Amino acid sequence: MPTSPLSRLLLAGLTLTLLAPTLSGCELSSSVPREMMPPVTQTGANKAGALVNGATWLPLAGVLFGSPAYRVRVNRTPQSGRGFEFSLSLTRQAPEGSEKYYPKPDSNIRFFLPSVLAPGSFALNESVTAPFPSEQGRHGVLTDYTTSPVFHYPTGSGPASGQLVITRFDTVARVVAGTFEFTGQRGAELIKVTQGRFDVIY
Repeated sequence: MPTSPLSRLLLAGLTLTLLAPTLSGCELSSSVPREMMPPVTQTGANKAGALVNGATWLPLAGVLFGSPAYRVRVNRTPQSGRGFEFSLSLTRQAPEGSEKYYPKPDSNIRFFLPSVLAPGSFALNESVTAPFPSEQGRHGVLTDYTTSPVFHYPTGSGPASGQLVITRFDTVARVVAGTFEFTGQRGAELIKVTQGRFDVIY
């Protein structure tokens, strides 16, 4: 027997009522970002990431007129035979209003190497002092801008150390790629950065 227009309307309304919680749940979950670590590459993909105390941390330029997500500098050193100075700055600025969904929503990871001749492994174990960014010795530092005052977690000596491995250092194609891990320290507080990787152009 054919269904009347009124019955069809009531049936459609009932279906939408039953689906409403599911749809609203989907909408809510879609606002929470699923950040995936990029693969380890050496192609100039302009990708980077790490785990900060076990949580995924990706560079993100989510604020209008904010800092760029990637900033790379490779300059020939004035001293003969020392190659190039290398600095890498990875910035994370979550979109305004969504900061609660991002671990360390306003933060920065930065490295400085005073002398790079070729790909290789570089210990991050030379003491540096604030203010940051600093160009003093081999180091890494995580800076948390969500705190007041700003918290810096640099490497240095003892437990606050780490390693940056450059797997591609191409001054012709202007590509630098590699991996990193380090422990930064502020007073007695340690912060661990693990499984880091970067593949950037400059």
